[in-house]
Amino acid sequence: MTTKDQTERSPLIQQAVAQVLSPLFDPGFSENSHGFRPGRNAHQAVRQVQAAWKDRRRHAVDCDLKSFFDTVNHDRLMDGLRQKAKDARVLALIHRYLKAGVVLPDGRVEETPQGVPQGGPLSALLANIVLDPLDKELEKRGHRFARYADDFIIMVKSARAAQRVMAGLVRYVEGRLKLAVNPAKCKTAWLKECSFLSFKITARGNVVWTEKACLRFKQRLKAITSRKRGVAVDKVIGELRRYVIGWLGYFGISNTCKEVLALEDWMRRRVRLYYWKQWKQPRTRRRNLIKLGANPKQVKLATRSRKGYWRMGDVRRFAHPRELMAFLGLVPKEESTGESRRLGSITKAGNAHARWILIETVQHAWLPPKVSAQLSKRQEGQPAARRELSWKIQVRLHKRAWHLSRRGVMKPKVTVALAREMAGFAWAMLQTADWQAMTRAA
Repeated sequence: MTTKDQTERSPLIQQAVAQVLSPLFDPGFSENSHGFRPGRNAHQAVRQVQAAWKDRRRHAVDCDLKSFFDTVNHDRLMDGLRQKAKDARVLALIHRYLKAGVVLPDGRVEETPQGVPQGGPLSALLANIVLDPLDKELEKRGHRFARYADDFIIMVKSARAAQRVMAGLVRYVEGRLKLAVNPAKCKTAWLKECSFLSFKITARGNVVWTEKACLRFKQRLKAITSRKRGVAVDKVIGELRRYVIGWLGYFGISNTCKEVLALEDWMRRRVRLYYWKQWKQPRTRRRNLIKLGANPKQVKLATRSRKGYWRMGDVRRFAHPRELMAFLGLVPKEESTGESRRLGSITKAGNAHARWILIETVQHAWLPPKVSAQLSKRQEGQPAARRELSWKIQVRLHKRAWHLSRRGVMKPKVTVALAREMAGFAWAMLQTADWQAMTRAA
């Protein structure tokens, strides 16, 4: 590729052109277009689909454009640009950008008679310009739809209407826009059976992530916490934290509380697995576990166990609630002279994050126990024994908090006592968890 072609492909040049064209074209784009536009995002597109479901549009036309960025007709694109961009120099620069070609792995340059380079600052704007006539046509026909770049979905009220809309859509896209439709990925179905931007709408109208999105999340976490990496634990946790924060930033609108808790347990077990592999030698594992406040007898059994890393990461290794309390750093310090023994404040040597969650949770014990509508909805599908235990936790902690307070016990000591009791209830909950399902998911 020549220096001139490289200049035309420069991201800096593309960004400059995009900044000039965006104020001209963006105000005229459809309100149903959300991809790569100022003040718009994927969450708004998903919420728009959810709003259509609430309007009883439960059927969908899920259409996929085959190799969209590789099949854009240059003549139609340039005609669309000329409608609002009058500077011949800008138009000539975009035309050379489209015709610059691509460099193959062997060094040869392949011509591009059609298509738009994907991934550049200018490609998203050009894609919206190409598909804007489709938006206008769908609005003209009175359809409810949402589009994000080349990914779009149309919501209708019946299966018959979905089939009719699909037939008309294919004729328009292939006949007027000169684009190819992928018949293998196009379908008319119930809205709950379709995915859009890695989300789907359930039968109750809730937004949830797709199974593929969850699978990709687990695959990425497995790669980060792979035992073969040989990277320091702090670096692995930092990388894990950045990825999880970004993932939840996108998928945080999902109504999947139970799944989030299951993923958190699975992720923490992966971290414990990584720690166990890093420590390697039994003496190193023993030293670190005792430093965290674990029971020496249980440490001896664990460090000499021949079970695999994943099995050793199971929290069921705590045979007694006090072992879990020691792991959380909620056991008191002990000072002994042989003749006398004195207990001090808690060690705080265990899992600081889990201990902080417990401390924050027990602050609600001062309030009267109740089951709100939101909590009742989250408990749907849970075993009756687990719901009864959760209610028992609320009542017992509330009574104990006020009992200790009336006796004049200082609030920090009351909080520690409640956190220890909460840890005992958590241990009881863990004994009834569906570990087989978690193991299969891993």
